[in-house]
Amino acid sequence: MSRDKGAAIIEAAIAIPMVLLLTFGLVEFGRFVITGSTVANASREAARFATASGDGPSAVPSYADCDGIRGAAQQYGVVGRPSDAQITLEYDSGPGSTVFEACDGQTLAPDLITDTDRIVVTVSVPFRTVAPFINEFIEPTTISSRTIRTISKEN
Repeated sequence: MSRDKGAAIIEAAIAIPMVLLLTFGLVEFGRFVITGSTVANASREAARFATASGDGPSAVPSYADCDGIRGAAQQYGVVGRPSDAQITLEYDSGPGSTVFEACDGQTLAPDLITDTDRIVVTVSVPFRTVAPFINEFIEPTTISSRTIRTISKEN
């Protein structure tokens, strides 16, 4: 009888760490997927806001409303919601062209943008596991999403 108790203790000592590692691994994988989805949605919604017809909340065209574009990105998701510093807004003239303007302030002068210019929204959020022992296996990383949409100034 005492032999059975000893074997059970040894089995538990081997099984419990494996179960905990598997459980925390699944939780961290779920957080990674949710954060990736949040970042992709934030990028896409910010670009959609920028290319929508009409004026943004600050009475400037939506493509020039930097705060409105960032606000659209920050509406989505609970985990991994981006801060202003994690959202990059740039404008170019098409594939192969260089960035001619970056949206760093609250608004951008609408006359800087011509019809068929593009907005490039990049959202980058750092991801680090919360379980300390998983950090031994997984390096901290950055989850990024980039969305490019063409601006049409016609209403």
